Amino acid sequence: MAAVDIVIERVLQRVKERVATLTVAEPAFALSLSATPWTDRLDVQTIAVGLERDKEQWEPGDCWLPHDYSVQNSFGWKDLAEIDADFASACAQARNELDARGIEDPQRYVYNRVAARLDPALMPFPMTEDFVVYTFIQPDIVDTMENLQFSASPQALAILERKGLLR
Repeated sequence: MAAVDIVIERVLQRVKERVATLTVAEPAFALSLSATPWTDRLDVQTIAVGLERDKEQWEPGDCWLPHDYSVQNSFGWKDLAEIDADFASACAQARNELDARGIEDPQRYVYNRVAARLDPALMPFPMTEDFVVYTFIQPDIVDTMENLQFSASPQALAILERKGLLR
């Protein structure tokens, strides 16, 4: 198995573990995976859940800014690379593999694949029909829209498009 696949699997496992601990009573429209801006860590740092009531407060493009979501889950998480030497080694190898393939943003590559593989059916909370899991790396709405289109189901994207939320 390639190092990048090992990294994606381990980050996916950790995200699933964290999502399982969330307590969310209201319907959610989004789950965002992110890290502190301008860091290159491959382990997800923050999981944010956007509630339907959050989405109703903003203009369409603003509803994808996870720092405004009602549910944030990040306090005290150490980067796996800091506490797991095998993961740190896999990250270094994964960066080399991705660089050799011409992929300039390893973090976005890993996070998008984790987001795409996180099954909404396994969420431990109620969801809206347009629920999506997506990557938020930096405050750039163009990248965020590309990330959404990478990881969301065609059905959710069609609903979001009809609601005018993909801009």
